[in-house]
Amino acid sequence: MSKRILRTERETRVEYAAFSLGAFCLDSEPEDLPGIGADTVLATGRTVVVVRSQVAQHDAQVLVEVWDGEPGAGVDGELLGERVIEFPTGILAVTDFWRTPMGEPIPLGAPGGYRIRVGRTNRFAPEDLPGLRAGSLEPVEAYHVQVWPAGTVG
Repeated sequence: MSKRILRTERETRVEYAAFSLGAFCLDSEPEDLPGIGADTVLATGRTVVVVRSQVAQHDAQVLVEVWDGEPGAGVDGELLGERVIEFPTGILAVTDFWRTPMGEPIPLGAPGGYRIRVGRTNRFAPEDLPGLRAGSLEPVEAYHVQVWPAGTVG
């Protein structure tokens, strides 16, 4: 049975309807963001996952859980998907669209490949979405992210 190692919250600024989760590094340029189309919810690069929001600009709550194996329970809200990416430093960063880390980096354990599962909960009624598309100053979405070792990537 898997054990949760860490549970932490971050708030990130969503701009251009996106934010990202990826490898934290200070000594090199971050990987270019993968393209994300209007119909794409999660775009994946080697060391980054871009998450597409339903709203162009707002603050989003991001709950991150680090596990030592696949979690028994799923994410809160709508499952957006699962991806595997590489963490050369073993550290995750929740970043805004511009790849600016939001809050302290999150230690995963060791460098390597990790599986990321992302869920989303809306804090608005579906009928209010058209009015929110341009942006909101209030957090209108919350994300639940689970991360665990996936073995070798590539």
